[in-house]
Amino acid sequence: MNIDPINYILPAIGVCCCLIMYIRVNTASENQHKILNAIYKYGMEQIKNYNLAESDNSLTFYDQIEPFDRTVWRLWDFECKNIVPKEVYEKIEPFISK
Repeated sequence: MNIDPINYILPAIGVCCCLIMYIRVNTASENQHKILNAIYKYGMEQIKNYNLAESDNSLTFYDQIEPFDRTVWRLWDFECKNIVPKEVYEKIEPFISK
């Protein structure tokens, strides 16, 4: 009986790919959730301080969030920094929960 190793290697590669994508989707989802909460907290802080011009500006931060599918396909990037532009990230960084 001749057993072809390709019958075992391809399913193993498929399982590994599925596992990597499962972890990546969960991580990307958590990171985008952290960014959304930080933008919300930043906007609320600006409203509490009566800085209404900046609170209106914080609404445009939502438009600058990277699409979820692009975030997911950056496979080895597990940080929140690249989801929004650098200047937006600097403003909301104190409000990101660790």
